[in-house]
Amino acid sequence: MLVLLLLILFSFRPVFAESSIEINDFSSDSSTEWIQLKNTNSNSINLNGWYFKDLANTIKTINNICISGNSTQIFEFNSYLNNDGDTVNLYDSNGLLIDQLIYSDSESKNQISPGSTNTCLIPTNTPTPTNSPTPTLTPSPTPTVDPTIVNPTSGIKLTEFMPYSNIEWIELYNSNDYDVKLVAWKIEDNNAHTKNISELLIKSKNYAVFEFSSFLNNSESDKLILYDQNQKIIDSYQYPSGKFDLEKAWSKNDNIWCLTTLSKGQSNYQCLSNTPTSTPTPTATVTPELTPSIEPTPIITDFPSSTQKIENSTESSNPGSVLGESSETVKRNFLPVILIFSGAILLLSPLIISKLKRS
Repeated sequence: MLVLLLLILFSFRPVFAESSIEINDFSSDSSTEWIQLKNTNSNSINLNGWYFKDLANTIKTINNICISGNSTQIFEFNSYLNNDGDTVNLYDSNGLLIDQLIYSDSESKNQISPGSTNTCLIPTNTPTPTNSPTPTLTPSPTPTVDPTIVNPTSGIKLTEFMPYSNIEWIELYNSNDYDVKLVAWKIEDNNAHTKNISELLIKSKNYAVFEFSSFLNNSESDKLILYDQNQKIIDSYQYPSGKFDLEKAWSKNDNIWCLTTLSKGQSNYQCLSNTPTSTPTPTATVTPELTPSIEPTPIITDFPSSTQKIENSTESSNPGSVLGESSETVKRNFLPVILIFSGAILLLSPLIISKLKRS
C-alpha cells in the first residue's frame, strides 16, 4: 500500500526540462515584488519568449533578456506574487517547464532586490560563411527595429472606457512610433479606489485594453483618473449619472468625451447625439378670407297716386326720399315714371273716346 501511495505521489510530480536556469530567490511581500533567476552554466542563455505562470494562470513574459554564464537576473513585478502563498512555474519559449517556485504564507518574503549581476548582450548579426562568393549587390539601408520603451514620457492617452458592464475596461492608445510597455501605472476613481496596471504592452500606433471588475460606479457619477509610475495624472474624465447603457461606452473624439457605440480595442465611433431630432413645424397655409359681396339693398320708392301732388319737401319722413338726398334728387327719380304714365294715358285716350261715343 505504501509503495502504491509513493507511486501516485511520484506520478504527480512535475517533469522539468534540462536547463542551467533555476529560480534562485524571490520576494512576494515587498513594495516591488521580484524573482531572481540564476544561470549555473558558463555559457550565456537567451530567455526571449520564456515566461512565468502562477496558479491563477497569470502569465508574465520575458522579452529579449540574456543571462551571462554563472550570473543572475532579477525580474520585477507589481502585484503579481500572492502574499499568502503561491506556485509560480518557469517555462521556456517552447512551453517546457524549467523550474518551479512553491511558497506558503509563512514563507512569504519582504526583502530588497539584490539586482542583476551580469546581463549579456543579445547578438543581432549572423556571421557570413567563408569560402563563398560575395555577390555584388547595391547596398540598401538596414531597417532598424525600434525597441520597446518602458514607461514613455508622452504619447499615451485614454481613449475609451466602459463603467457599466460586469467586466469593466479602459482603452489606451500609443501614438508613438515605437512599442511601449506600461509598468506600475494605475487607475483611480473619485473615492481614491485603485486598480494597478502591473504591465501592459501597447504596439506602435495601436490600442490596448486593461480589464478589471467591480470598480467604477455604474449608477451615479464617477471620475476615472489614469496615473503613470510617478503618480503623474495622464488623463481623467468625470462622467455623469443616468447614462447606464451596456451597448455604449465613453469615448474621446476630437478631445471631447461622449457616448459612442462600443469600439473596444479599435478606432472610436462618432458621438451619439442625445438631442432628439426636431420635427419641422409645418408652415400654416393662410387661406384668404373671402369678403362677402354685399348686394346693395334695393331702394323701394312709393310711387304717388295720380291725384297726389309732388311737393318740394325737405322733411326726412318723405317716403320717396333717401337718407342724405335732397328733394331735387327725388324729383329726378320720379320724372321717368311720370313720362310713362303720361304716354300710357295718351295711348289709351282714343280707346276711351271711342267707348264714350258708342255709349
